[in-house]
Amino acid sequence: MKNFNSKILFIALGFLITLNVCIGQLELPYNSSLVYGTITNPAHSEKDSAIQIVFLNKDQWNGVVRAPKSQLISASIPISNLSKIGTNIFRNTAGVSQRFSLDLFYNYNLIINESSLKFGILASFQQEKKDFTDDDILLTDPIELDPTIAEGIINYTSFNSGVGMHYENEYFDFGLSFPRLLANRLGLFGSENVSNNTPIFTYVNVYSRLRGGFVLRNRLNLQFDSNQYSLFQYFLGFNYRNQLNTGVQLNSQITNGFKIQSLDFLISLAIHKNFSLGLSYSVPLSAIRQVTPGSFEVFLSYLIPFE
Repeated sequence: MKNFNSKILFIALGFLITLNVCIGQLELPYNSSLVYGTITNPAHSEKDSAIQIVFLNKDQWNGVVRAPKSQLISASIPISNLSKIGTNIFRNTAGVSQRFSLDLFYNYNLIINESSLKFGILASFQQEKKDFTDDDILLTDPIELDPTIAEGIINYTSFNSGVGMHYENEYFDFGLSFPRLLANRLGLFGSENVSNNTPIFTYVNVYSRLRGGFVLRNRLNLQFDSNQYSLFQYFLGFNYRNQLNTGVQLNSQITNGFKIQSLDFLISLAIHKNFSLGLSYSVPLSAIRQVTPGSFEVFLSYLIPFE
């Protein structure tokens, strides 16, 4: 009886994941993009005068079997006082799917009085694998039902490109990016070529200086992906002398109407002048809270001074 109940629970959780991932996200909603915007915008760079190396790990829906997970290794290198090159290497897994993405980007900075206007371009290679050879994954055997799945494994590959811009001054910054311009992009969770719409990432930050070195930060973020997965996020937090970032974010899905997904708590601390550690925890507010306490994300950044 105990084994039977465990099996039913496993099937229910797997079905719940399937319902959620059929929407098909372009990328996981990384909370660390609050402090490292290059994840979604090739024009964004935080440390123009240093080599920056970043590692990120995100576990979404902790405790749910085969829930989405993601890892990122990123590096950006100045090639002049006004330009940088870099790479983002993603690994995303969920259910039967595993995706590898390699992004190469270049951005150039125009100094306008005391403001900065950056433009970025992106080239991306994606490889997707769906492995149906595990008997515990699905209720039916897809290898028998679909003759196109010869060996139980399907592979997809895709090349894409993108562009972005980022404007910044003392009081606010604004960004806009189109990270997947071509129609042959892949969905996050194993869908082959998705609809040929172009996803849009846009954000605006407003800064208000307070006493004692504190800065109040308000941020609006929109990830719009027609017929796929769209997000609207609002972040309220504080920055202290560029050594501490902390705050809370309301995360909502707007794919099929406005639905609140989670409340995200973030803290990023400069442990050393060249080393930062960031942690984020998302408390679910949607139906998924019945099977998971939340999602966890860790972010590491290391700077190498560049002369």
